[in-house]
Amino acid sequence: MKEEVLSVENIQIQERSCDWKSAIETAVKPLIQNGFVEERYTAAILRNIEAWGPYFMAGPYIILPHARPEEGVRKNQISILSLKKPVYFDDGSIPIRLLMILASVDSKSHLRILKMLASVVTDEATLRSLLKSSTPQELFQCFQAKESKGGREDGISIHTTAD
Repeated sequence: MKEEVLSVENIQIQERSCDWKSAIETAVKPLIQNGFVEERYTAAILRNIEAWGPYFMAGPYIILPHARPEEGVRKNQISILSLKKPVYFDDGSIPIRLLMILASVDSKSHLRILKMLASVVTDEATLRSLLKSSTPQELFQCFQAKESKGGREDGISIHTTAD
């Protein structure tokens, strides 16, 4: 049985955010509210970004911030915040529109989730669809469509419904 790591409840779409720190805080909120991570996970992610900077960038407009499992992860999960207007990271030169927060309970899960996300963000058509999505349901459907094409075999999945 596949482990489901993304649901429509963990997806937010906003016009803008004040800055990248506020965007991170907003992106983590669904994970906290649904009990997937503890509140301290947000602070751990912010510390990591300040220390590692662009290491978390997955491509133009995309960042995959996360922290270690022992910093508050309770269950494997992803949350996504899509911004219509970018926030800027690293001295204002790197625009971010898609924040995909990873929460993984161990390194094996971490690698499986990253592999799944990499297959999505490296597909140009899927990425364009993600950035154009105007509702959480539309964005979720981009993941569903990519997953159904790719036939996930690694034990990681998204929710099977977008209710």
